[in-house]
Amino acid sequence: TATIPSPHSLAAILSPATPSEEPITTASRALTPKRTHSDAFPPQQQTYLHPTSPTQFRPSLPAVSAPSPAPKGPDDGSGGNMRSWEEQKPAKTVRSSVNNGVNSTCKTCASANRECTYPAPGSMPNPRRNEFTPGVRPEEGETKKRNRKVDDSGRRNFHKITEDALDLPLLTKKVWHEIFEIFKLHFSTEMPFLHPPTFKNRMRQASNPRDPTVPATGPQEGKVLLLGVLTLTARFHPELVAYHSPSGDALAASGYYAEALKVAFGPTSGNLTNPSLDVIQACLMLSLYEWGQAQGRSGWVYVGIATRLAQSIGLPYEDDADPPKNGTQQNGLTRTMLAEKEIRRRTWWSCFIMDRMLSAGRYRPTMIDVEKLRVQLPCSDDQFLFVSKARTPSLNASWPREEDPEASSYDYSALGWYIRLVEIFGRFSEWSFAGGRRTEKLPPWERESHFSRIREELQTFQLSLPASLAYTTENLSAHIEKRNATVYASMHTLFALCQIMLHREHIPFIPLRSRRPSGPLDEPTFPPSKHSIPEGFWEESAATMFKAAKEITNIVQTCQEDNALPESAMIGFAIWQASFVCLYSCHFPHMDTAGSFHPDPDHLDNANAPNWLEVTSGLLNDLSPRLSMVKGHQKTLRKMHDYFKAVKKTYNDHIETGDKIFPGGDADGYSHHRKELREFGNLED
Repeated sequence: TATIPSPHSLAAILSPATPSEEPITTASRALTPKRTHSDAFPPQQQTYLHPTSPTQFRPSLPAVSAPSPAPKGPDDGSGGNMRSWEEQKPAKTVRSSVNNGVNSTCKTCASANRECTYPAPGSMPNPRRNEFTPGVRPEEGETKKRNRKVDDSGRRNFHKITEDALDLPLLTKKVWHEIFEIFKLHFSTEMPFLHPPTFKNRMRQASNPRDPTVPATGPQEGKVLLLGVLTLTARFHPELVAYHSPSGDALAASGYYAEALKVAFGPTSGNLTNPSLDVIQACLMLSLYEWGQAQGRSGWVYVGIATRLAQSIGLPYEDDADPPKNGTQQNGLTRTMLAEKEIRRRTWWSCFIMDRMLSAGRYRPTMIDVEKLRVQLPCSDDQFLFVSKARTPSLNASWPREEDPEASSYDYSALGWYIRLVEIFGRFSEWSFAGGRRTEKLPPWERESHFSRIREELQTFQLSLPASLAYTTENLSAHIEKRNATVYASMHTLFALCQIMLHREHIPFIPLRSRRPSGPLDEPTFPPSKHSIPEGFWEESAATMFKAAKEITNIVQTCQEDNALPESAMIGFAIWQASFVCLYSCHFPHMDTAGSFHPDPDHLDNANAPNWLEVTSGLLNDLSPRLSMVKGHQKTLRKMHDYFKAVKKTYNDHIETGDKIFPGGDADGYSHHRKELREFGNLED
């Protein structure tokens, strides 16, 4: 029969055997203290490395978005240029000019007690200058030799990467293809702007070994975009993980490319004055990575940079009747121009998604005003792939759009529906961080209350979905079979997350004095003696919360079984919220009146019901090697378990002693954990 786990078994579930949770610190080479040549290369450490030992050597990562640098002076030890060992040898001692004659000893040599000699005539090389003579341009080949010098002496048996993280021989056509498939599975919802044919051209140009029939990518073009893709995907690719971390630390692989991307941005002023889609998209990818690694503030800042750059090139007004400054708005668009316009639209909506996801209250406000947007929602994936001119709805209902007889009118795409839900979530999140129900002056069942309006919007959204996008187990299986379940699963996971966070507003945090759902126990309260409460309102609200948590668990579990789970930061946060609801139901099963997690054990179908807390905790454990934020969620979950257990023990002790005063408080208990339960990222990192 189904039983409620004991506190000891709950602790075992919440504390599985996991790898070390020590944070991974990826330091830039620029932060390494300077060392002398003898310190860096002692004789006993000059054993030459095997090609399969790449982690003992890390290439330098110069900026790729800035112009090629001028020839530099001697290496300053910062790692900006990796020179051959011959270049790093100390220069030959030259006699000082301060002396008393040809046969005399100069002061420098005398103080050092060494022989003083003049070099042979003509043997002195010209001094190397750090700057060029005005009007003289250095030879391109000479500059490349100074910046990218490969040691061909045979003393190392592996390819020495000198400048670019993309020069890794492992990044073959096959690996790049696998990386793109990983990207589409995990990140195509938040980052929907990669046009497959266009990006595959970039992949062919970057693949190793270089194909002579494919035009080489320029020194700046596309590198930040490729590094952004690697930042998100490297942790999921076994070969890249093994290359960057023999111990199997997945985060080390992505961390390496994240640091490369930060360096590759080059001087900030250069990117701000010459913004491009590549830079904007790379900023968005880096923000998504930082968010998943529990760097909420950093991720939010990168979203802000991307959004401002996108606004500066007119992306929020891509479909406005007035042509933007870049001049892309015109009639008779070619196929390439149509694809470019849709890429620009999708880049903007990626800014919108990340802006709403990472904003959190007054200290992390949103940056995008929906009422000012003049850009239609993304078209379907097929229309994007085959470059069809489509007219889709807009998120701004007040925007008066002109008719376009050349465009076919379509309803919301799956991504368009998701963005519409993100907009609802953004407004709910803003209300929640402002205080939620504690800011309300009306009871939640009144239609004018904010709670009621958000609940009605979610219901309207759910009922408006086309049949193929409505949530059913059959539809989920069908989308998985078609290999387009990423947006579908993300959308319904986000919908269920909204339901949990909305209805949890009125669920008692410590319901020890409640036998069933009966509204909050801390102010504002709604006692039946003062309010006419609709019959079953509190029970229905609680049932909605538990049902949503179970739906998240079912969606994630089904996708994981079919290798179709998008392991994004939003999915990780949703699983954590579902796990908390499971933990809550284990400690307070009387609140789960609908039996979502604790069904009637006497019923034949429920006799072998799974332990849902064990299921959700296992899902979190599976995600933790690739999402640092999940490790924080696991710690919070264990802390919540200890807190609930301690409060119940204190309460029971008072009941046994006959003490009618319980020194606990629902509001006090929840206030200590409110921020951990709500926030996606951590402002304090």
